[in-house]
Amino acid sequence: MTMIITQKFIDELLDATKISTDHGIYLFVKSPLDKVRSFLVNGYEPHEAKKAVVVFGNPGTGKSTLLNSLIGKIVFKSGIAVDGVSLTKAPESTREGNILYVDTPGIDEVGNIGEKSSQLSSALSTGLPTILVGVIRGVGGRINAADLATVLIVFLAVQEKYPRRQSHDVIIINKVPKSADDSIMNPITNVIIRECHSKNVGAIPIWIRSSSDAHDENDALLNPHSIHNLCVHIKENDGYVIPAGSYFYFDGKSFKEIIESITYWVVRIARSMETIQGYSKHLIKIPATLKYQPQERQDDHP
Repeated sequence: MTMIITQKFIDELLDATKISTDHGIYLFVKSPLDKVRSFLVNGYEPHEAKKAVVVFGNPGTGKSTLLNSLIGKIVFKSGIAVDGVSLTKAPESTREGNILYVDTPGIDEVGNIGEKSSQLSSALSTGLPTILVGVIRGVGGRINAADLATVLIVFLAVQEKYPRRQSHDVIIINKVPKSADDSIMNPITNVIIRECHSKNVGAIPIWIRSSSDAHDENDALLNPHSIHNLCVHIKENDGYVIPAGSYFYFDGKSFKEIIESITYWVVRIARSMETIQGYSKHLIKIPATLKYQPQERQDDHP
């Protein structure tokens, strides 16, 4: 990566690290080298941001469109991910107001999450109070199990590294059809809450309704009303500081195990609603490559 240090940056650097006295004498209160180092390593100036929002998930979940919509303008390239290939090739960031927004490359579904450890670790390690936002698809009113498993693997890696982290993290159920009412979405939300609780992941689910003029369109923005709940959550909460330089291990081998656990909760909830016939298929989309059929557990009857 080539970084150009401009005169404007040098002037801002000096202004940020000195104070004036009544006699017009400038006193440096912090070494300028600290700011230069942070800028070169992280690509942004941390003293200007009070918190960070890092968005991640599989290709095609709508991460960049969501970020652009939160910012209110097109900053990150967005559009349809063809054949599961993400348009974002490396972590990107921008500051808007006092919030640093970080976009990440799409994480492949099965097995490849471990290969992206360096990129993801770099994106998550903002050195700021950070709210993590995992994005999954709710197309057709169903959970995409691969999306949810990928997001949970990232949350678990952060939780393992910082077990005392009190998070205000979010799982976005994106592209929810307008026709999906509470009778459909509440059980889906229940599945996500149960799965997060079982793994001690402190993330809350928030739905975003599908917008015909934005989802799966190039460089589009979502209706502000559809992201209102997320905007309020970000405004009212500060995340836990994730130190710069942190490295996380993402266990891609646990992917199938998490898929099975998600499916287990779908079966339990569907049975408790006495609508097991065909309802589990409506709630979940399982990757065809796994060819997984839900198996009963001893405590499978609520």
